[in-house]
Formats: sequence, C-alpha cells, structure tokens
Amino acid sequence: MRVKRKSLIIVTVIAVIALLGVVGLGLVVNDQISTLELKSWNYIVADLDSEGELDSSDENIVTKDYIKVDGLEITVNEEAEITYRVVFYDEDKEYISETDELTTDFQDSEIPEGAEYCKIVITPVDDNEISIFEKGDFVEMLNVKYAR
Repeated sequence: MRVKRKSLIIVTVIAVIALLGVVGLGLVVNDQISTLELKSWNYIVADLDSEGELDSSDENIVTKDYIKVDGLEITVNEEAEITYRVVFYDEDKEYISETDELTTDFQDSEIPEGAEYCKIVITPVDDNEISIFEKGDFVEMLNVKYAR
C-alpha cells in the first residue's frame, strides 16, 4: 500500500510540473502572437512629405504600411547611425502630426490624441543615397514593436 501511495504522489507531482510547463509555454506563445516586430521587408526606400504622403527619395527609409500605435515600442540600438521620426495618422489614416528627428527610444506618451496609426521614417546619419542592399542594415538599428 505504501508503494502505491508514493507512486501516486510522484505521478501527481510530475503532472503538476507538466501542467505548469504547458501554461508557461502558452503565455510565451500568446505574447509572441499579440506583438509584431518590423523587419526589413516592412520598409521601402522613400520619404514622407509634410502632409504624411509618400514621397520619392533615396535618402530615407519608410514603413510600407500603417502601423497601429497600440503597444508601440521603438528602441534604438546602441551603435545606431540613424535618426528617425514617427508620423501619426487618425483612424481614417489622415495625417495628424509627427515627432522631431529622434535618436533615443520612443516614449508612448509622445503619441498625440486621436492617433490610431503611424509610419516610421528612418534617416541614416552619414549616407545620402540608400540602396536596397543597405536598407536592411539601417532597419536593424531600430527595433519597432506594436500590438497586433
């Protein structure tokens, strides 16, 4: 009888540990599903004009699509040789405003009232003409995450 009881305790402990592992894995996967991170293919070599419209340029890199401002988190890598600005749009994707050129991490307190979307414009410090082959190097200097 004593051996069965020990076996039952061991099986119960293993089951609890396995359950905790599954729950922990679920939390990690859920966090990854609910947050998106921009990659090189999310950008094009271009610029935005003073009204937030796409403008031809080979000096800047711009996000192709509008990004939700929910959960927006922008961090600059330590050795980054870029500046960036965030251009804000309302729910109808109409231009609201934009930040000055930034060189430090973006604070969500800087999001203007009524903003639902944004675009990011990256400007290399010492490069006046960006080729599509250089684009990825500059994009990697800025980490942009946002809620799905």
